[in-house]
Amino acid sequence: MKRVAEIGVIQSALTAIGEIRLGLTEANRKQFHFEYVLIEDRFGIHTGVAESNKDRLCSEYGITRSQAIQIAVEANEKNWPLPVQDLPDLKKRKFYREIAALLDRGDGNGNALAITQLCNDYEIAKQQANEIVTEAQNNNWTLEVPKDIRLKFYTECVPILDGKNVPQSVISRELDRIRDKYQITSKESLSIIAEAGKAELDKSNSTTTKQINLPTEQNKVPVESSTYVLAASADAMVATHIESNRGPVDSNSRNFGSEKVIVSGVHTTGHWNREIYLRFDLSPISGQVKSARLKLTIVRPRNTINQIANLVTDDKWNESKITWDNKPKSGKQVASWTKKTGTVEIDLTSTVQSEQKDGKLSLRIRTDSKNGNNEYHSREAKDVAVRPTLIVVTVKDVGKTAPQEKRIANVVHIDAPDESFKNWTDATGEFTTRAKLVSFANGIVTLEKEGGVKFRVSAQRLSKESQEQIQQSLEVSK
Repeated sequence: MKRVAEIGVIQSALTAIGEIRLGLTEANRKQFHFEYVLIEDRFGIHTGVAESNKDRLCSEYGITRSQAIQIAVEANEKNWPLPVQDLPDLKKRKFYREIAALLDRGDGNGNALAITQLCNDYEIAKQQANEIVTEAQNNNWTLEVPKDIRLKFYTECVPILDGKNVPQSVISRELDRIRDKYQITSKESLSIIAEAGKAELDKSNSTTTKQINLPTEQNKVPVESSTYVLAASADAMVATHIESNRGPVDSNSRNFGSEKVIVSGVHTTGHWNREIYLRFDLSPISGQVKSARLKLTIVRPRNTINQIANLVTDDKWNESKITWDNKPKSGKQVASWTKKTGTVEIDLTSTVQSEQKDGKLSLRIRTDSKNGNNEYHSREAKDVAVRPTLIVVTVKDVGKTAPQEKRIANVVHIDAPDESFKNWTDATGEFTTRAKLVSFANGIVTLEKEGGVKFRVSAQRLSKESQEQIQQSLEVSK
């Protein structure tokens, strides 16, 4: 029996050894093949851009171009499927709705180019696109956004559209975030908001509508919500060494505080390690923190690795002096994520709540994976929109002294007295309600009825006369 057991151990060891080829496990070779196919789908097979990207990919995996061909042959022999299952379900369904719309157009070569571009936008291979369409048809996926998703999307949009003292750029960015969360296109989002607005308008004219009682001092204290978008006050990368044409260069004592790209990752073959330090000033925040999200933008697709954020209690580190050798120690883990493209949003609500009194928040970002890295835009990036930000929503009691809404940036908030109540009619002329204009932003009108009930409707769904009323109100508010 002992001899049989020994044979089993030897066979298991040989199997494990056999899986490693070209210095890579089969799982890593499959991932390499997947990224290689994406490059050819996006840039062509023998274009200059494709060749340079293939060279970069081979360098990251530590293999030659001839070895890459060996992996391609292996993939063909074993019929490796591309990992469609790695795509979130909502994203696959969004892709299916978009590609179905293109197929319905039937625009010949132009349509083929549009489909190729769509695959590039989603960073999926054409083989994956075919598999998604097959999955959709087999499971009878609808070509409309599901009702529950529409409701969730609209519910999250409401406080953004009603937000006080929020610049237009922030509103647009927040709506983009919610669209990305629920995988909804811009066209679909406008339709959902307009649909909800019309439902409110219809409801306001129904005699069977249940009366909504507004909160009173006896049953609920009024609150005011504020959104803060905080730019990083400091960020830097620390590294054990960097790669150069002459090989690795010791960088333990080197400062990278002015880099436009900051990296978190590790490379066991090259023996380098890189981490990111971020700091935010929380002093502008007023009120009780309701939510807080760290937003990072990835520079380009990399390996899918696990990223970890740890709290740093020592906030005195200097962006222009911090190095691997003198970096401050970190404490508990506060978040983790796995994403290699696009924008990353990390929930830090409880962390910001605990650090609000301190007035500063410092984070260390690292990976516990064995190989790979993610590149993020730093606060030195030329494009302001891709720099690290901390988005914080707070609430505070305002009681009877709630401040008046004001017009700021491109978002218009109008103080309207009771006599400003007017009749508002939809474009069909079938529905009319008496209300006053509260705000107009992103093409969405917020109206308040005499009973205090607020509702929203797309300006395009209102009659010409009602649209002129909006313009008149805007001119008065200037």
